[in-house]
Amino acid sequence: MTASTYFGLYVTVKNTLELIQYLSEKLNYKYLMTRQLNQDALEHFFGHMRGASGSNSHPDSLLFVQVYRLLSVYSLVKPIRGSNITGSELLSTIISLKDLVGEEHRHLM
Repeated sequence: MTASTYFGLYVTVKNTLELIQYLSEKLNYKYLMTRQLNQDALEHFFGHMRGASGSNSHPDSLLFVQVYRLLSVYSLVKPIRGSNITGSELLSTIISLKDLVGEEHRHLM
């Protein structure tokens, strides 16, 4: 076993034991399914972010935030498969120009 493997195993077991202790003492958990302790969902999320960044597979923080906002809106605007509404129609039902303009400028519309 290499030193880095040993250290990784040590940190994993130590943190799992601390988590079990915290959950049982503070939150009255009776058991913990350690199989569910993984970072697959987090890796999946960052994989989507890297994929959506185009040719830049290592986006900086500004690009990351922009891509995150675009993907968040995209999930709202993307019509359900088989629906009879387009993305632009769906977007117009979610938000309209009147929603964006403050009360002081509504008379201009």
